[in-house]
Formats: sequence, C-alpha cells, structure tokens
Amino acid sequence: MALNQFTITKKITLLGSSIALIVAALIGATAIYSAKQIIEQRMIESELPSKLQAIDNYITHDINQMISAAEQLSSNEFVLEWANSGNTDDKTLLKELNRLVTQYDLATASWANREQHNIGTKTVSCAF
Repeated sequence: MALNQFTITKKITLLGSSIALIVAALIGATAIYSAKQIIEQRMIESELPSKLQAIDNYITHDINQMISAAEQLSSNEFVLEWANSGNTDDKTLLKELNRLVTQYDLATASWANREQHNIGTKTVSCAF
C-alpha cells in the first residue's frame, strides 16, 4: 500500500500516532533506565552497607560471646586448680564445661592445657 493513496487527514493521523508511539517508547525506556539506576544506587549506598553491618554485628556478637566464655573458663579457679593438680578426675572440668555450654548456648566446649602441653581436650556436646 503506497503512502500516496492516503488522504492528507489519514497521513496526519498516521504521523501523529507514530510520533505518539515513539515518544511513549522513549519515555518508557528512559523510565526503565532511571529506575534501574535509582535501585542500583540505593542498593550500593544504603541497603548493602546496612546488610553488611547487620552481618558484622551478628558475627561480632558471636565472637565476643566466645571470648567471654574463654575468659570465664580460663579464669575459673576450680578449673585452674584442676589443671595445676595434674588430677585425672575430669568431673570438675566437665561440670564447668557443661555449665558454659548451657550459659552461652553452645554446641560444644573444650579445654586444652597449653602450659603443661596437654594436647588432649575434654569436649562436651549439647544435645539438640
């Protein structure tokens, strides 16, 4: 169908419709590109750092909890007396390890004596 066969009114209508469709497509493409940029910027500048901070806080809490448990066990007089006495009766040690497992909600707790180069550890596990 040749363009010459259309009346001037139809040609103007076709031109107007074509311009409207092209403008709508350009506006849509620009909106999609802008939305993508805004979302990417928000993710990089706001959401990602806050998510990383939440993960850091969670890991730091767990590490601090382990440090506290280790300090508590290493400064416990009963455990120190047991380690220095060379006693093979593990009841005191196991009792303290079980208490730490319960107190800090741990899956396991163990002890190693560095000063006496005792490489054997007493491990207590909590049953879930």
